[in-house]
Amino acid sequence: MHSASSSAVCSHGTAGRSYALVIRGESYRYGCNERGILLQDLMMESQHRMITRPLQHCGATVDVFLSQDLRGCANSTLHQRLVRWHGKHVRTSQVVVARTQGQNLHRTLQFFGQFAAEYDAMILTRYDLRLLRPIGEWPGCHDTSTVGVASRCEAEQWKNWNCTNDILFVVPRSHLWAFNASVGAAVRPEDSRYFSVRRRKAKVNPSACFATSGETVSPGVPKGLGHGCYNSLAARIGYEQLSFCWASQATVTEPNDFYQCCRHGTMHGVLEREVEASMHNRSTHHELHISVEPSSRPLI
Repeated sequence: MHSASSSAVCSHGTAGRSYALVIRGESYRYGCNERGILLQDLMMESQHRMITRPLQHCGATVDVFLSQDLRGCANSTLHQRLVRWHGKHVRTSQVVVARTQGQNLHRTLQFFGQFAAEYDAMILTRYDLRLLRPIGEWPGCHDTSTVGVASRCEAEQWKNWNCTNDILFVVPRSHLWAFNASVGAAVRPEDSRYFSVRRRKAKVNPSACFATSGETVSPGVPKGLGHGCYNSLAARIGYEQLSFCWASQATVTEPNDFYQCCRHGTMHGVLEREVEASMHNRSTHHELHISVEPSSRPLI
């Protein structure tokens, strides 16, 4: 992984800005055994090193907001472990109850809304995202005039319906209203269209942004995701107000220079191999030593 050192690249205008790093979703998706916890540690350490530390070095202030979803295997000790990775930068940690990704994001935005006016921009990430390069070295998402979307999907799906990667968003305060309005908005089923997906047809609503209703899909295309947020945002603020953080990949889970994410795709194997190496050489791994409460769930 790239080292975010004192030589971090500083984008014009970063000094003096205030950022809110908001982390959403289900944590410990790789499990709550030793391997799963080490994987989660990699994710959290990377977001501190590649977002919080470089921005702070460049003269910005960064507060961290943790949306703690109760789904999954983690108990309160493991949830507290997430907080400790960000230390003094944590503004608050809030439990949210959700059954879907869309519900989680909608309630996360409600939770953050009471603080939003204090920040120039919100950087929205998720617990299963590992960043590999400091934010100053990303190709885009440096200004606070456009909404930054992670990247385009693979070329075919971008061409078909402007499919975009939903693992990260950088939302300036001036456009937060549009992002909030897009997330969870119902879409019309009649707007759905069939597209080719891995040698078969799938029905997709191009404007579905973590939609809770009105989205009709076929097998192979999960419901309630944010791959249509680009179109939904554009309907409110225009395409010219949108930008991308990273270049497109052949697939959004393909190994690249900027991030690793998700339980599917080739990145999963890359992460697993790295954790296996860490488990064989624990002295080189930065581990938090915390007390463990009694639990039926496996912990280290």
